[in-house]
Amino acid sequence: MQQCPSCSYELTMQEQVDNPDSCPKCGIYFEKFLAKQAALKEAALSEGGRTGGLAGAKAGMRQARAKRVEQERELADSRSKPTHVSVVNFDVPFWDLVRFMVKFVFATIPAAIIVTLLVYGFASIVSVIGMILR
Repeated sequence: MQQCPSCSYELTMQEQVDNPDSCPKCGIYFEKFLAKQAALKEAALSEGGRTGGLAGAKAGMRQARAKRVEQERELADSRSKPTHVSVVNFDVPFWDLVRFMVKFVFATIPAAIIVTLLVYGFASIVSVIGMILR
């Protein structure tokens, strides 16, 4: 599950699929928010002797992109793993179900004929073999 870095809202799988770049609750864009946070962190560190400003913001953007790519890779890996699904409800209109059952019954008629012919053919072969062996 992905969590919003701003409001700590946990996105559902459907929300991640619909819009993986922003939070549906607070509306921020993850990459921009993380880049801004990284730039602010870099600017705070620059006061202690490190470089900041535009170079720090660019570095923050690179870090945010790298983190985003890693998150996308993890999400793709998690999608490729098999998951167990439990069906809780199966809502089918009554007449659609009746129509399906009627089609199913008519589809079994040719199958029953074929099975009957196969059984009859097998029984005939066995009886012929029985007559030859007498």
